[in-house]
Amino acid sequence: MVQPDALGLGRAQQQTLAQLAAGSRGQALGEQAQLQQLAGGMLGAGMGISEMERALMAQGVDAETARAAAASQAGAIGTGYFTPAMSAYQQRAKAQTGFVGGMLSSAFGF
Repeated sequence: MVQPDALGLGRAQQQTLAQLAAGSRGQALGEQAQLQQLAGGMLGAGMGISEMERALMAQGVDAETARAAAASQAGAIGTGYFTPAMSAYQQRAKAQTGFVGGMLSSAFGF
């Protein structure tokens, strides 16, 4: 035969353990939700940093492209003054070569 005090004590222990288990599960689920929110926030921050990095790289590439274009234009402007002089020099050299060639042809009968 079971003593009433022992039966009551067993029931009380079972109820206490069941309540602890339910409370532990609830606490664990709450902690899991907090961790998921934290991870989501960290992922969002990482995505924001990645987007900022992409934008900065695009600006760097754009700045480098603009710098190269400016350097090219500066070179064209700097050497643009010499273009007519070089053209005239080349035309004079052709004329002199043609003249000397014509003279040699007529002198030697080629």
